[in-house]
Amino acid sequence: MSTATPQVVATVISVTGVAFARNADGAVRRLAAGDTVLEGETVFTLAGGEVELAFADGHHATILASESYMMGPEAMVATSPGAGEAAIAAAGEVGKVVAALEQGGDILEGLEAPAAGGPGGENAGNDFVRLLRIVEPVTPVGYEYPLNTLEEIRAPEGDAIPEEGGENDLPSAGEASATVDDDGVGGNAGGTGDWIDTNLDGDNDETTYSGVLPHSFGSDGPGEVNLAAMDGLSAAVGTETVTFAWNDVSNTLTATITGGDRDGNPLFSVQVNPATGEYTVTLLDNVLHESLDGLEGDDTENDTSVVLTYNVVDGNGDVATGSLTVNFDDDVPVVEMAEQYRPVSATVYEDALSTTAEPSDSSEGNLDAGQDNTYDEASGLAGSLAALVTTAAGADEPSSLTFGLLTDTSSLPTLYSNGVELSYAVTDEDSDGVNDTLTASAGSTVVFVLTVNPDGSWAFDLEDQLDHVDTDSDTTTALVTDGDPVNAIDFSSIVTATVTDADGDSATLDGLAAGAFSIAVQNDVPTIVANEQATPVSATVYEDALSTTAEPSDSSEGNLDAGQDNTYDEASGLAGSLAALVTTAAGADEPSSLTFGLLTDTSSLPTLYSNGVELSYAVTDEDSDGVNDTLTASAGSTVVFVLTVNPDGSWAFDLEDQLDHVDTDSDTTTALVTDGDPVNAIDFSSIVTATVTDADGDSATLDGLAAGAFSIAVQNDVPMLDADNMVIRKEDGLSGTATLGALAGADEPASIVLSIDGLEDGDQIDALTSGGEPILYRATATGFEGYTDVEGVQTVIFTVTPNLVDGTYTVNIAGSLDGAGGEIIFDLSDGITGGNSDDFFLLAPDVDFESSTIISEDNPGNNDDLYAGVDPETGLANPGGLVIHAYAFNNNGSLTVNSSAFSLAVGAGQSVGVDDTLVLEFTQASSWQYDKSGGNKGLYDDPDTDKSWELVDNLRFNLFDFSAGEVIEFTLIKHNAMGNPVVVDSGTITALPGFVDLSGSNGMSVELLQGMTSGTVINFLQFDFDGGSLSGQYDTIQFSAGSGDFKVGEIAIVQIAEGSDQSFDVTATITDADGDVATDTFTVTLDGQDGLVGGSLDDALIGGEGNEILVGGGGNDTLTGGLGADTFVWNLADKGSVGSPALDTVTDFEAGDTLNLNDLLPDVNTASYLYVTQTAAGTTIHVTDGSGATDGTADVQTIFLAGYTGDAAAILNDLVNNQQHTAS
Repeated sequence: MSTATPQVVATVISVTGVAFARNADGAVRRLAAGDTVLEGETVFTLAGGEVELAFADGHHATILASESYMMGPEAMVATSPGAGEAAIAAAGEVGKVVAALEQGGDILEGLEAPAAGGPGGENAGNDFVRLLRIVEPVTPVGYEYPLNTLEEIRAPEGDAIPEEGGENDLPSAGEASATVDDDGVGGNAGGTGDWIDTNLDGDNDETTYSGVLPHSFGSDGPGEVNLAAMDGLSAAVGTETVTFAWNDVSNTLTATITGGDRDGNPLFSVQVNPATGEYTVTLLDNVLHESLDGLEGDDTENDTSVVLTYNVVDGNGDVATGSLTVNFDDDVPVVEMAEQYRPVSATVYEDALSTTAEPSDSSEGNLDAGQDNTYDEASGLAGSLAALVTTAAGADEPSSLTFGLLTDTSSLPTLYSNGVELSYAVTDEDSDGVNDTLTASAGSTVVFVLTVNPDGSWAFDLEDQLDHVDTDSDTTTALVTDGDPVNAIDFSSIVTATVTDADGDSATLDGLAAGAFSIAVQNDVPTIVANEQATPVSATVYEDALSTTAEPSDSSEGNLDAGQDNTYDEASGLAGSLAALVTTAAGADEPSSLTFGLLTDTSSLPTLYSNGVELSYAVTDEDSDGVNDTLTASAGSTVVFVLTVNPDGSWAFDLEDQLDHVDTDSDTTTALVTDGDPVNAIDFSSIVTATVTDADGDSATLDGLAAGAFSIAVQNDVPMLDADNMVIRKEDGLSGTATLGALAGADEPASIVLSIDGLEDGDQIDALTSGGEPILYRATATGFEGYTDVEGVQTVIFTVTPNLVDGTYTVNIAGSLDGAGGEIIFDLSDGITGGNSDDFFLLAPDVDFESSTIISEDNPGNNDDLYAGVDPETGLANPGGLVIHAYAFNNNGSLTVNSSAFSLAVGAGQSVGVDDTLVLEFTQASSWQYDKSGGNKGLYDDPDTDKSWELVDNLRFNLFDFSAGEVIEFTLIKHNAMGNPVVVDSGTITALPGFVDLSGSNGMSVELLQGMTSGTVINFLQFDFDGGSLSGQYDTIQFSAGSGDFKVGEIAIVQIAEGSDQSFDVTATITDADGDVATDTFTVTLDGQDGLVGGSLDDALIGGEGNEILVGGGGNDTLTGGLGADTFVWNLADKGSVGSPALDTVTDFEAGDTLNLNDLLPDVNTASYLYVTQTAAGTTIHVTDGSGATDGTADVQTIFLAGYTGDAAAILNDLVNNQQHTAS
């Protein structure tokens, strides 16, 4: 072992990993930069380690990982050889070496054995061979190296020690491959597709690859392994060209890029250990790999390679070549979600939708304060999405980051627009090959559009409504889905981010992290306000139309005006009629619905009254739909009105009872009494609610409309009076009722008072008297009465009283009235005495000829004085007194009148026999003169005076000696103005079977009554008249025996005595519950004359006990005949007209009463003017215009016979043939 002092051989420049120095004694020290290495020390590295040394001569050497090197004397600084040492330069030695290399020969064959450098140290050899010295001859003078005595000869590891004297053996080479990865350059080691081989030198550095080039030096001993053959050559690596340069000092081959943007940039290097063949490929820059131009795999690592040629030179210079394939694993960029990021989000507002501002919009939103129509859009600038991802360009920098959209939208929420599920479509709108636009549609309507641009900018445009949860909130963003609501639309899942490196490799992140990119859509809600410009909704209802009959829920009976009917107490509006009172905006979530209802707070309604009772209000939900719809106003338990407001904006108002109006007597006022000032209408605006609800259920409610927007006026009803005049017979005990037309109307109850204007209690009523005493006026509680006061004794003569219940008044005659007409009954039974004469006279009680004064001294018979009749009570002449003149005749001439104490007969037989005629003439006293001289006392015709006749209505007499089956004939005669007799009627009286024969003084009382009809039966006597009924007055009656004999006796005459008519006007005043007053004046006529005749207005005619003749006159009259056989007469002037016929009523048409239509009906074609209808209430006779119509359309007069249900055909037949009909 050498004992020389160790000298410094080299200085440590840098150390990577771990490196040591071990001296000959085995001591080991760890090396660091700046340390020195001594001669004889062995430097070695561990796996992953590397040490760079600088030697004294200025050259550097690197000891790679897991290598060792012993620093021998050759590493020390040496004296440069002189020119003589440059043997390679002499004798053409260089040319020999080069030629040998080019020919593949052995360079040693032509050269002298060289000095190969310093001797190898223990367990190590030199790390380099100085090529210039391989041809230098050994010059003992120049190189006197000390010789070491070797303990043993060691061969390099793995090599055999060649034997001396053998054949020349050739070296060998093989194929090797190395792989480096761009990822290591870009810092993306371990990325997807990266190449990692942990079996390579253990450092996992993808930019380096270390290995051993296959070689064998053969028996010629070690030489070197190098890549010198690549020096100056060019090759394509990826998309670029490199040129190789071999550095024999560092035994490194460097590939440098030639051309292009990276011209002159080293791409990679290969360093070779000449002795061991160990090599390291180092990637110095990224390789620009070929692109697949969009073909499959284009976005994956597109690897490339280059083949290098290496030489193996053995100890005697023989060369073998091999190949080293260097594979360049491509580096691709990396994109992934950033570990920390701020989500990209925005909010758009349905409020800002506007078809006007943006025609592509499909809804009209309700802008909030501060908003404009751009608020339905949101956007981000270029790069705004970049912060969401982390990218690594890798080795192939620079890279670009682009964004787009996936077509798979299945991860997007299921959304709705107006209940229609959205569909999604992703398209490439700019045709750049990247999907950039998401369109969401509801049917054919675009709801929103999301655009994501490649540069990371984006835009969202809301174009139609989205359904939000029903919160009525204008700020909610909660959207309806098919599951739980979402507060924003998360688009993260469809956003793609693609990073593309310099050689076109790209990596794509399909979908961002949930919530990374979202858009919230804020709800829009509808709005509703009162429309101050709207035409108010108003209506008027009428108290007049209230009717308990037509509408049982009503509680009053109004007085209808002309043209009204019982629906006028109601008013209503169609669906939507209230809609114009509000202004609504559905907002974005159209369509909207508008519903109406009522508030329960009625405190703003006016305080109203009904018949003085304050109304109470109640609001209810009658249809149980959750919305109050009905307002009921009541006075106590009585409903006054009901207002219904339906959800669809229709409404109905039903007045059911009176409302108190101010006291104006006006039928048209609507001013209602309140607890303050009157109101002209009930304003319901304050209690009407209007709610607008949009398509996704948001609603806005307006509680109360503008004042006056919705009101109902209630027109006042006033009482009515339309009284009929009354004509009533002056008859003690007679009572008559006529209509007042008194109707309280809706504002019941009412009060009514009858009075005579201008009279006070105690004043005389016109000129009315009773028994010569004035009749005085006195008001009663509701009417008045006429009374007499004779020395303090007061007697009520008549009363006039109203009846508000049935709207009538009654005149009741309780005492006698002066000026009354009536029947004068002459009972002559006492005036008949026995005798027989040609003429027989019966004098009425008021005629006395004996007491009369002389009227003439010229007696045509015996010159005695003649006297006129006088009234026995007064002594005054009574020329109008009744005188009955009886005489008889037969075919042979005059017969005597035979009288007995009780009867009259003819001739000596004292009966009226067959062919005999008994005549009774009814005359006035002025027709006769009395001769009271001697035995010739009697009456004679007054030669100077025409006979004056007294008309008879009814004749009462007794029949004697009359038997069953016998017939009495009679003829009624009336003398005309000329004194000529005219037959009024004729007929027969027949005794029926069962009749009890009359004999002696046993007689039967018989009356020939006006109105009697043929077939009338009285006490087994049947009467028949030629005219069908007995009508008209007569002054003469003739009796004849049709068969058998008879006698007439106990004669009584019923004569109409004319009186005077007196009338007075009555004022009727009716006052209803709220103070309205109506008045009317009617006339009461106290009739004392023959017949009751009405005027041109509506009249009530009240007959008495006698046989009345009633003529209603014009208007609609009510006729009551009373007792007796009454005749009801209609004149032509009394009828109405087509469309407005006169409507008359006969209240008591009974047997014996007659209808006389002679003047009303024409003489020809009578049937075409008449038809008869009947109901259970009675019979109606219709007189028409002659058109033959029987449906009421042609009526000009109707006559209703109340309670009369006679044979309609018989009635019609009588009227057609005779213009009269008499009840049977």
